[in-house]
Amino acid sequence: MELIGIGHISSLRKNYCSSFEIFCAMIIRAYMCKEENVYIKMPFEIDTSLDDIKKIFDKINILDNFIKKNIYILDIKANQYRYEGKI
Repeated sequence: MELIGIGHISSLRKNYCSSFEIFCAMIIRAYMCKEENVYIKMPFEIDTSLDDIKKIFDKINILDNFIKKNIYILDIKANQYRYEGKI
């Protein structure tokens, strides 16, 4: 958790964490699983305060330096503009 800058939430209850911190914890958990593929379904629905998908990819890139995973993002066509030039 410290690696991606959310170590401070390790002793907090979920209701004291922001939706972005919870989302990052979910990504860490996915990286800890043995499965090679990680599917993120509609990230802007998971974290409604998320304004830029690059924030998520920055965290994923840090983790990917240690554990290689295939990341797939599933989203609706209406959100395509949020990804353009970010991936």
